[in-house]
Amino acid sequence: ANKISFEQNGTFSLASSESEKTELESAAKLMESLKIRVDSLGQKEIEKRLGVMGFVGGIKYRDDACVNPTLLLQKMREKLDVDILEGSEVYGID
Repeated sequence: ANKISFEQNGTFSLASSESEKTELESAAKLMESLKIRVDSLGQKEIEKRLGVMGFVGGIKYRDDACVNPTLLLQKMREKLDVDILEGSEVYGID
C-alpha cells in the first residue's frame, strides 16, 4: 500500500485571461525545451476534461505528482528521533 498517498496524475494551471494564457503558453514552450512533458489546453477542452467554466486556456504538467502532507509527516515522525511541538514558533534548529 502507498503509505504517503503518492499520486502521479499531473497538475493543471489554468488561465482566466488572455494575458495569463500567453504566460502559460510561454512557460509550456520553455518546459518542452527542457524535456518536461506538457499539454496545452483550450477553453473547450478545459470545460470537457475538468468541468469548469471561465478559463480561456491552460496547461497540464503531465508527470507532476503529489503526496498527502499529513501522511508524509506521520511517516517522518516514525523515522526521525525528534520532538515535534505543534503550534510552536521555531526560532532556530540545533
